[in-house]
Amino acid sequence: MKSELENFILQVHNFRLAILVLLYNRKPSESTSFISLDKALQELSTSCNNIKVCLWNNGPDKLSSDIDFKSPHYDTSVIETIHNESLSCIYNQFLGKYDSEKYIILDHDSLVSIEYLKQCLNESFEYMIPTVVTQYGVQSPKVYKLRSYIGNETLLGIGSGICLSNEACNVIKEKFSTVFDERFYLYGVDSTFFLRLNKIGLAKKIKVSKNIITHSLSKFEKESVAIKKFRKKERSYDQALTLRYYFSLFTFITTFKKILGCIFLNKSDINFFVFISALISGKHYKSNK
Repeated sequence: MKSELENFILQVHNFRLAILVLLYNRKPSESTSFISLDKALQELSTSCNNIKVCLWNNGPDKLSSDIDFKSPHYDTSVIETIHNESLSCIYNQFLGKYDSEKYIILDHDSLVSIEYLKQCLNESFEYMIPTVVTQYGVQSPKVYKLRSYIGNETLLGIGSGICLSNEACNVIKEKFSTVFDERFYLYGVDSTFFLRLNKIGLAKKIKVSKNIITHSLSKFEKESVAIKKFRKKERSYDQALTLRYYFSLFTFITTFKKILGCIFLNKSDINFFVFISALISGKHYKSNK
């Protein structure tokens, strides 16, 4: 049997908190997430020995090599995949790259509060998500009165701001081999993570923080016709693959409503023919797996 000292040594990690800031078409100085994070960590007077900040540039252009990211409050790494890698792969690579007690995942456009960061650092939990708001109100978490796998309701949330313990990541990997489902590229990465937790009976362990993160959502922004067409295609793949790999009463009814809206009301945010193609193929069109 291991001694108490041996158990203590095994639980020591290189960092208390590792934070991913995922950039796309943004410099760090243009990222709300990085700016607010830098300010909060300065106010908390954290140490670079305890905090890792990973700036992950996912394209389309490389960052300037003369940008200085050094800070006494956190250790910084820069990773660049300018070919626009899938979000699920990036998240999984980040979680596997750094040995940390806890992990936070952030998009480039989330306004992080010092109160939430303090909670992530100091409180004990396996999974925690912030209350995410936009100018249109609370967007995450959302609780649906439909059964997915266990219990009579389904909780879904936005991935930006989610905080996971190292042990929680290991539990999910034991069940699914990866924390995030790499069959999903852009859309569906967040929702299938929560469906995974529900499927293995861990959804009730999700701690919902009252501390707020302000986030920008594409569905509330004015976009070009080309971008809207792209998003509709992505959502069609998301819905089809979710229905195929996470079939439940919840996924069936929510998808069925979208299909009805698409066929009869022309109001759905999916393309029926793309949806059917994705459902049959069982893989994202960008996937090489």
